[in-house]
Amino acid sequence: MSQQNSLLKMKTTSDDRAPDLLTTCGNGESVLDVVSLLVQFTKQFQHRDPKLAMHYLAMIPESEARVDAIVNLATETREYSRLFLSKRPRRNPLGDRDHPDHRGEPAGLGGGDVLNKLMRYTNSTQDAEKIMEGSAIRAAALGLWEEAIDLYMASKHYSKAVDTLTEQLERNYSDWQKGVRNQILIERAKRVLEDEGLTQGPAGGVSEGMHSRAMQGRTMQDSVRSLNKLYTIALFFDAFEKGEQAREELSRMENELARSHRLQEVPIEEYDQPGHPLRQKRGQVQLFYSNALGLLAESGLNSGHYQRPQLLPVFGSVAGSSTGRLQIGDAVTRLVEECRSEYMDERRHQVQSAIREMLGPVCDMQMWLFKHEDRFGHMSTKAQHKEILKMTNFALKQFATLEGVTSGVTPNCQNKLRELHCI
Repeated sequence: MSQQNSLLKMKTTSDDRAPDLLTTCGNGESVLDVVSLLVQFTKQFQHRDPKLAMHYLAMIPESEARVDAIVNLATETREYSRLFLSKRPRRNPLGDRDHPDHRGEPAGLGGGDVLNKLMRYTNSTQDAEKIMEGSAIRAAALGLWEEAIDLYMASKHYSKAVDTLTEQLERNYSDWQKGVRNQILIERAKRVLEDEGLTQGPAGGVSEGMHSRAMQGRTMQDSVRSLNKLYTIALFFDAFEKGEQAREELSRMENELARSHRLQEVPIEEYDQPGHPLRQKRGQVQLFYSNALGLLAESGLNSGHYQRPQLLPVFGSVAGSSTGRLQIGDAVTRLVEECRSEYMDERRHQVQSAIREMLGPVCDMQMWLFKHEDRFGHMSTKAQHKEILKMTNFALKQFATLEGVTSGVTPNCQNKLRELHCI
């Protein structure tokens, strides 16, 4: 549409002083900039009553200017929910597909009724989606990721919502072994991954713009796979950190006991006493470490409506006990190849980096578990458990030397891998 639709011609006298909103065009006529008039007028009360301000801005005749003005209103007031969102029944991801709960909205939100009505009055129903998408992009740029995800979900841009959540996980876990974990992010990722209708459905609406072109070629399934990997990695490091804390407490307890008895090493008998603090603490370390490694050894097992990806070649007790000695080499090769495919198919470099960052912690846990299995393991299961740990050690070494992986492995991690290969 032309700019003339946003201007209004009016007669002026020679005594009139033309304000900034008026442009003299000769013959005693001036042009009134309606867009600027409405924008300046609504700024007086937009923070007090943003919905009323949106009603006035919806009067802007030109579509692009109207969209920009309302997006700017949302950005300045940050009243995204009041302006654009309305509560809807949340879809039950675990329920029957024919049940009414399953036909609800994935996020329990929908497009705002007020915005949709205003755009219908202007015969520009498509502008409602443009406004919500533009506001989502602005909100994400401001770090308001929860609001951005809600807007994308409500406007049915599901792939963009998942990508925004994935980007936030990447930023909050840029150094996966340090920092405070954002449990809100983890819980949000869990809800998305458990919604089968969302994760296996279409990516949602697509519109022109920089954000759309940046994500060109990525399907909804690509976005969900990346999110699933980061979610698994986040759970892994959470369990690993708990194990590290328990391990530090165990080491402190051992040192205190050794000093009090003037011993070089705590006797193994101390760990065998039922209810002994050392035995309990050692069990905690073993539990947390086993939980962390179990997350990497659960590929193919359902958890809700999604499957855990095979990120690193870790063998669990079930896989290890069912593998014959003559088939160990084949089992290792298959698992390494599965991890290689998962790693190379990932298009987000930060996700690949997060996968590599798990190598060092996995080596630490493998070393601790092997030594403690050798010292404290039960005679009936010790040999089998050590064999499973050795299989994982061998597979990790192979994975770390793969082309595309080895260049990103740190020297410290390479030293840990060599130590594992020696046991």
